[in-house]
Amino acid sequence: MVRKTLIVTILFTLLMPGLAWAAEFTASVNRNRVAVGESFSLKLELSGASANSKPAVSGLKRYFDVTGRGQSSNTVIINGDVSNSTSWTYTLTPKKEGEITIPPVSIETSDGEVSSQAITVSVGKASSLPSVNKQ
Repeated sequence: MVRKTLIVTILFTLLMPGLAWAAEFTASVNRNRVAVGESFSLKLELSGASANSKPAVSGLKRYFDVTGRGQSSNTVIINGDVSNSTSWTYTLTPKKEGEITIPPVSIETSDGEVSSQAITVSVGKASSLPSVNKQ
């Protein structure tokens, strides 16, 4: 009886930290002011759940050229508590000027579908390139 209680207590202790985490999906940009033709990075990060799919980024293509993609995963174990996160980084180049809102991006996870928040990026006129001196 004591052995069963001990096993249940150990399992509960190990599983409880995982139950406390809810899936969180966030979006951030490295710059929120860019010029047409300049690129910037959009980072999407999922924590507290496992990804069952890639982020749904098709809505980005309306206002941006997607010129680069990357993915990384991170696992941290501190005093027996395990936390996992997965990040996707997209290099975006705006197609037009103005205030452009990056729409919420959704992803299917082990906890169901979650979405990021929308982000507004200010896109100005393309900066003129420096002239090249010919000799």
